[in-house]
Amino acid sequence: MIVTVNRRLSRWLHQRHLQRQLRLGMQAWPTPTLLPYTTWLEQSWERLWEQAEVLACVEPLLLLNEQQQRLLWQQIIASTITVEQQPLFRVAAATHDVQRAWRLLCDARMELTEADVFGHEDATAFYHWQRQFRHQCQQQRWIDHGQLPEWLWRYADVVPWPETMTWVGFDRLTPMQQALVERLQQVGVDVRLAATLGELDEFDKEDRNDFPPPPLRMQLWPLADVDSEARCCADWALNYVKSHPHHAVAVVVPDLAEAQQRLVHHFLATFHPHADWPGASSEPRPLFNLSLGSPLTAYPLIDAALALLSLSQEQNSLEDWVVVLRSPFMTGGDQERGQRGLLEADLWQQGYLSLSVEQLQEAAGRCPVLFRQLQMMQSWWQYGSAQPSTWADRCAELLRQLGWPVGDRSLTSHEYQQWQQWREVLTQLSSLDVVQQQPLSRQQAVAWLRRIASEIIFQPELPDGLPVQIIGVLETAGLHFDAVWLMGMSADRWPPPPQPNPFLPIALQRQMATALATREQSLPYAERLTDRLLASADHIIISYPQQRQEQLLWLSPLLEQKATAAAPVTTTPCVAAKPEISMATEIATTRPVVDGSDWVPWAELTTQPRGGVAILQSQALCPFQAFARYRLAAWPMIRPTTPYGFKARGMLLHLAMAQVWGRLQSLAWLRRAVADATLATVIDQALRVALAHQSVRPALNRLPKPLVELERQRLQRLLQQWLAREAQRQIDFTVVAIESERTVSIAGLTLTVRVDRIDQLRDGRLAMIDYKSGSVSCNHWYGDRPRDLQLPFYAVTGPQQEPIGVLLLARVDAKQSRLVGICVAEDPIGAEAGQVEERSTEDWQQQLGDWQATLQQLAAAFCAGDVRVDPIDDTTCNSCRLGPLCRY
Repeated sequence: MIVTVNRRLSRWLHQRHLQRQLRLGMQAWPTPTLLPYTTWLEQSWERLWEQAEVLACVEPLLLLNEQQQRLLWQQIIASTITVEQQPLFRVAAATHDVQRAWRLLCDARMELTEADVFGHEDATAFYHWQRQFRHQCQQQRWIDHGQLPEWLWRYADVVPWPETMTWVGFDRLTPMQQALVERLQQVGVDVRLAATLGELDEFDKEDRNDFPPPPLRMQLWPLADVDSEARCCADWALNYVKSHPHHAVAVVVPDLAEAQQRLVHHFLATFHPHADWPGASSEPRPLFNLSLGSPLTAYPLIDAALALLSLSQEQNSLEDWVVVLRSPFMTGGDQERGQRGLLEADLWQQGYLSLSVEQLQEAAGRCPVLFRQLQMMQSWWQYGSAQPSTWADRCAELLRQLGWPVGDRSLTSHEYQQWQQWREVLTQLSSLDVVQQQPLSRQQAVAWLRRIASEIIFQPELPDGLPVQIIGVLETAGLHFDAVWLMGMSADRWPPPPQPNPFLPIALQRQMATALATREQSLPYAERLTDRLLASADHIIISYPQQRQEQLLWLSPLLEQKATAAAPVTTTPCVAAKPEISMATEIATTRPVVDGSDWVPWAELTTQPRGGVAILQSQALCPFQAFARYRLAAWPMIRPTTPYGFKARGMLLHLAMAQVWGRLQSLAWLRRAVADATLATVIDQALRVALAHQSVRPALNRLPKPLVELERQRLQRLLQQWLAREAQRQIDFTVVAIESERTVSIAGLTLTVRVDRIDQLRDGRLAMIDYKSGSVSCNHWYGDRPRDLQLPFYAVTGPQQEPIGVLLLARVDAKQSRLVGICVAEDPIGAEAGQVEERSTEDWQQQLGDWQATLQQLAAAFCAGDVRVDPIDDTTCNSCRLGPLCRY
């Protein structure tokens, strides 16, 4: 029997043994007994209770699993926390450190006394917690994994052990492990210790005789930053396995959890550059293996299940509902994908941030399958408190009724593995019945499910023998590779900083010889690991980033000393960061150029576009934007941060202005209302009608009444301020049109346009006014591709019987209200009231002709199907949000 320090070494030995037997031409051979240390302990425990002499004198104990232990510790800790301490004490977070402190005590075979914790508040609390834990375990006949080796040591003489046993990969034995080895030797077991794979004669003796190891080669690679290091490492690994297809390569990272996402990104981009391309396989054939997985909750399949179970019958955030609407793992997910996408877009557009089940059912008329699923969930919300096992059955039944996890599709290999892990989550929830005496509410049960799933680190099963392994330092125990890249070996990462346990006094941790308790103890520990790393391959590259964010770094002195003593080191010049080519850039550089022959004329389609002047505005900004928005209806979903956003505020302002001028009608009536103090009444009446309008009422209904009242008061002050400015205009005017709508044809394109307000001045000219709540400028009206076409379009297509002589942009804002624009001859608002550019009649006619030509050209290009990706500048792309479609 071979006992390994971890599961990776056990799998590695299995693979090496298989390869050796095949190399020897064997067709059948006995499978060696290879067990990780924790698995060996559990199997030995099971064999112990199969012995009649043990059963005759000792009642069997129940071995608690990890979740049962955690729940028991949490119950003990929570029972001692006072009401005043609860807001400041996180029981779940403290439980992790408490369990680790308990395991350290068990590994050291020490009994904690009050003298050991005197003067240490946290340690004193732990002293009482561990006493209570021992007491409950003894009273209930329980045992945890920390106490398991001690029980095996106690009854070692009755367990049927194998004749020989080899422990592989243990850098050092804990006092408990050392005592267990000595006890096994006393009862006649031949126990041997092999620090590395090379010391196992039955696996490597023949290999070592036939293939003597080459001389050790080392290289030092100082790299510019962490991204350059990860990218160079991926490039090196790919080139190495191409030139040495039968070699085993390892990338060893001391802070693997921190570097995980960065490594995955660069290794995928190097080994599988087309994995994210449209149409590519979702599970490409792997060429590398990252030993550290992600929490089970990080995967969409499990996230969808937890999102469903977490929904409340009352209000849920729209973000929570979105997970359900987009999930392909429920029945109807693919069948109603389009309808559910439109439903989500409608909900965001209407400003919903949260909504109840009833509200979603009212809106889900276009999704009959979703509607029935929401009805199915009614019974789920009616469940009362129950034991964890009952909740596990209820969760499984609800998900089954909703079609999870298959939905309308087949599960991929990785999704199937995640589903299998989910079943283990439910099993662990059921096992809490042993410890949990009080029934759990639905919210508590789902919280436990989420906690259990988050603690399970899932990694898809990959084929054995992948050429590149990305692993942490501890996982290299007992392994040997052909080439190793030691990555991130800067002085701030290696040796690893001390990590003392907060619930054990430092003096006690020194006495226990805990590896990372103090700097004095972590240095010898790091030296042993460094020696093992430098002996783990024949070709070793050591790298470190010279800068992390704004911090300058250098090579770890420990590694520099050890590497120099082991073999000559060749230093490679620093490699600077190089610009990364994204998928979008690569596609853009290889796609065919769109010319006129590929355009899609409007005449081929049967419906006229909706969008008014905005169509020509988009055509001016970027032809592809106009094509995507008004031909393909490809609008990005804008997620509001409040149910009453900028769009609703602007709409309400326009409604209020329309109501005010519908009552006042002219400058004379405005001045009269100011003089006799009736303007406030006019504004109040206008706001009452505007606030009740159907276009803004749904958004206002989702606001608390005090906020609606605050908005009314804000608009009242804003209108009073703006109308006071309008009352100062020096030339009389009469409002002849408010929100005037008409249909206009230009170059074969029929558009519906609406003007906010049209005034008629005393000389007969018309002044067109467009309200804005943000910044305004008339500089965007000019050029071959104007940024703002609204008022120029009104001027060109307006009524011809009465001359249009003024175009005004009105910024109605509490901080800076003003009027800007252009006019023919006399300024209609006075020099001090705004910034209005005066034009001569000849210049005005020339300007109208230029606008006419520009609009004709843009309309003709849109109808001809101009789909060129041609933004006028970068700001257009930044606000477009169609990048995934145009891939520019």
